[in-house]
Amino acid sequence: MVNRRPNNPKIFILRNRSKQPWKVTEADGNQRKVDPGMGIELSNRSEVDFGQVKATLDPGAASRRQPRQSPGQEAGHACEGGLNSMICLGANA
Repeated sequence: MVNRRPNNPKIFILRNRSKQPWKVTEADGNQRKVDPGMGIELSNRSEVDFGQVKATLDPGAASRRQPRQSPGQEAGHACEGGLNSMICLGANA
């Protein structure tokens, strides 16, 4: 679940709603665990091990790359803009 930070609505928080902890490696190499019910701030690049899936979340990716087109998507509908780009462009299944 993604929410805005209550005291700063420009910052998004990804909340762990699963029953298992996530392993997060931040851009500076620091590693930490995100327990169920807790969250990570989506402001810096980080790698997240969700258990069966790993992803790279990079808020700056949308401004640095051209959108990728997923199989079966029409041109112009490939993970463009905002939060969707950040997650889609960085996902490594």
